[in-house]
Amino acid sequence: MLDMDNCLILDLKKRTGPEEVKDEAWVLVFGEFPADEVRHKVEAVKREIAGGKGDRWDIARRVGLFFGCGEDVERRVARFGERVRSESLKIGVPIEHRKVLKETEIPIFINTSTPKEEAVSILEDLGVRKYFKGVHGRPETKVEGLRLILGECLVEPEEMLFVGDQESDWLAAREVGCQFVGMQTAKNKKWHEAKGREFPLIYSLAELKW
Repeated sequence: MLDMDNCLILDLKKRTGPEEVKDEAWVLVFGEFPADEVRHKVEAVKREIAGGKGDRWDIARRVGLFFGCGEDVERRVARFGERVRSESLKIGVPIEHRKVLKETEIPIFINTSTPKEEAVSILEDLGVRKYFKGVHGRPETKVEGLRLILGECLVEPEEMLFVGDQESDWLAAREVGCQFVGMQTAKNKKWHEAKGREFPLIYSLAELKW
């Protein structure tokens, strides 16, 4: 299983991807308010809903309430989604990752916190949907996605590998009991030199032994 943002879709030189796009998209969505205040509140809400307790709708709702515009959630979420989608398509899937997807014979799934329909649409426009046996996304949590894939493939947790870029990915893998590999990005610097880290880090999918 692969996470989509900053894992499958990633600029391998800058080590950035849709996660950075999301951060700035919220500033754009709440553009009538000071950018630093928006960033601060968004990060606070992210911490509150970490671990599958919420999604982009919860962020928009809570940030909106904080700034006194909580009734405009649907329009703001739609604008957020449009921005993330357009920028994700610009970043794209690196050649190294496409080569792995094309040559790998074992079943591969996407397990993302992006809404499922949106994830499928992005993957189709990037020309890589055909390489995945299934796509799991919101409203499922990542833990739910992992468990559904386990049931579909009829394998033991330790036979399954999840590649992700965030602490929530690692915690989901640990909860389910599957193997985990971290994708190194600009945002997860605390992983880079962490002593006693329980999983390996890679720079691209080409480093995996399939």
